[in-house]
Amino acid sequence: MKLSAFEVNEFRSVWNSNLCETEDITCLVGKNEAGKTTLLKALYNLSPILTNNGSFDPVNDYPRREASEYQDAVEQGSRRPAEVVKGYYKLEDDDIAVVARVFGNVALTSDVLTLTKYYDNSMTYTLSFDEGAARKYVIESCNLTDTVKADLTEAASWDDLNKKLAGLEQTDEVAGLQELVESIIPQTAGYYAFNSLLDSRVPKFLYFDEYYQMRGHENIQALIKRRDSGDLLPFDHPLLGLINLARLNLDDLLNAQRTIELVNRLEGASNILTRQILKYWSQNKHLQMKFDIRDARPEDPEGMQSGHNIWGRVYDQVHWATTELGSRSKGFVWFFSFWHGMKTSSVTTQM
Repeated sequence: MKLSAFEVNEFRSVWNSNLCETEDITCLVGKNEAGKTTLLKALYNLSPILTNNGSFDPVNDYPRREASEYQDAVEQGSRRPAEVVKGYYKLEDDDIAVVARVFGNVALTSDVLTLTKYYDNSMTYTLSFDEGAARKYVIESCNLTDTVKADLTEAASWDDLNKKLAGLEQTDEVAGLQELVESIIPQTAGYYAFNSLLDSRVPKFLYFDEYYQMRGHENIQALIKRRDSGDLLPFDHPLLGLINLARLNLDDLLNAQRTIELVNRLEGASNILTRQILKYWSQNKHLQMKFDIRDARPEDPEGMQSGHNIWGRVYDQVHWATTELGSRSKGFVWFFSFWHGMKTSSVTTQM
């Protein structure tokens, strides 16, 4: 599925954005302080690629002039938490097919899924769904006699259907249908379709700005510790993404002895990244990406004086010069850091 439109309300400098339609490539244009970044940050919080992100805080995020009145009203129960961001997603053929395999081709009555997130960080969905059509399909698709199907079709609700099934001989076919019905009963078939079939297909957003640019060097032990504790720093994510894309195992890199095996693995990783980067970076086709791992030294940057360090380097074959990744042009570092996210997620970005 793809994001087709969104709207933002009562968030920082934006009181009401009205409906913002999106295409495959969408660019926000406006003066400084016009609210472009605010829109993107609200949208990112709707479905963030980093699971520890995405929370709204009315103290910091609600428009300041009305913040006190808003919080008082919520605390007193005179209003519900405000709707911050709403995303409209167009279901594609494969999304519709996933639902159709369970509930048939006519249960979904619209190809639009709406997700809404509120200041208490709860979320709601809207999905047009024909419960009767879904119920009829799951009955008709079972290998039961016409007489039994006709009786089951008279059920006016999923609960009624479950009661009718309980009175039948418990064949494998009946038991399978009853298992599905019982998983639907706490809510609706539409709820089941979203939570069990579509929720995992909702695109994740990556919000990217200078905050996420990699430094080009990190201490391996410290990076593993932050990864395992869930305390990754913003600039850790692009480096970890590139390490994964290069098919390296971060834990194995702790064995930083200069063996042929390690050298070959680092050269292989460098070749993989070089081939992929040069598909998109057209300004200079004579660059070669390199990974280097060595013991920490006293003169290394702060936090990297013990253990083992990983260094990302760029070799220019024209000038016969190697430079640290983080010291290349700002445009190249921005591209290199951003590129790994483009490989794995739907993106909302600040330009």
